[in-house]
Parts: sequence; structure tokens; C-alpha cells
Amino acid sequence: MSAGSHPRVRFLLFPNSESTASLFTRLHTSLSCRLAAVYEGKKVTTLAGWSVGHLGPAYSLAVNPEKTAQINTIVLYDPGSYANFFERRPWEDAPCDLKYDQSQLYADWLGKNKDNRLIILAGEDTKDRNIWGEGGTHEGIQQALFPKIRTSDQLSSQVPVCNYDDMKHRDVLANCMSVMTAGPQPACPTTPVQPDTVWHP
Repeated sequence: MSAGSHPRVRFLLFPNSESTASLFTRLHTSLSCRLAAVYEGKKVTTLAGWSVGHLGPAYSLAVNPEKTAQINTIVLYDPGSYANFFERRPWEDAPCDLKYDQSQLYADWLGKNKDNRLIILAGEDTKDRNIWGEGGTHEGIQQALFPKIRTSDQLSSQVPVCNYDDMKHRDVLANCMSVMTAGPQPACPTTPVQPDTVWHP
């Protein structure tokens, strides 16, 4: 799946809970980090974002609060490193990731229903590395997404992080596409490559 040649256009996937077909909706992030997403009258229960598209679900929770109650699963495919979350991209005036408190948005959403799941499929981009270029520190998601979630054991239990540390960025999406239509899951999905570890914030 292509993210398109324009750096400000990404695709956000909204699987339709009433069928296995996926509804593809364009997500436009402008220089002011606004979201233009269309639910098109569908009952959307799952939000998913790949790469910089991880902004899509957070934006949706922020600007479509009336839809929040029906969302039970959010899947982030290899959302990125610390630099991806906190450093300005060439087309941004300021990092769009800092536009909203994503950690608070997710903590609030998880707190609405103990069956809600935020599934993070962490490939090689999300892995990060220590100063010697080794290991996986996952600093991006640790600092951007988890501070408010870590305040509650219950919230933490609703966030499985699946370490596919050596899986290529695009392969995370290709190998795990079915997660979007599988509904809430208590653990990591079955894929051609199994995760190294499964952990919670």
C-alpha cells in the first residue's frame, strides 16, 4: 500500500465492522496538523495507522469525540522512533505529534471500556536503539504514548506491544494487515513472523 507521493497525504484504514472489507479513507495532515477524515456513515469500530499514519487515530479521538464510544480497537503499525515522534518533519512548522497529548487521548479512550485495546506492532523503526546502536529501547512510544497509560495497571494491561524488532517497516503492515479486521485481541496477532516478546507499558 502506498502512502502517496505527497508528503502530507497518508492513508488511514477504517475497517467496517459489518463486513471484512476495509474502508480506505484519506487522511490529510496539513501544516497546521488538522485531520480531514470521513466516516461516510459507516459504523467504524477499528482505527489503524501505519508509520506517520499513527497520527490518524489520535487525531480522530481528538476531533471526533462522538465516535469514540464505538471504537474498540486501535492498531498502530510500526509507529516510529523517538525522532519520528519528537523531531519536526520537513513539511511541518512544528512536530504534529506534539499538537495533541496522545498519551492522554489514549488513556481516556482506554478508560472508557476495559475491553478497548491499543495494539502496537513494533517493527524496526519503533525499536529505537541505545547509544551504542544496540537493543530496543522503544523510546518514541515510551515517551509519546505511555506516560498517562502507565499510571494504571488496568490501562497498561489493555496495551499489548508486540516486538517484531527485526521486521522491516513495510513488512509490519504487510504481514499484519488482518489485525484490522480481527476485532479486539488480548495478545499479539498470529503472523508469518512471531514477535520476539510481548509486553505492556
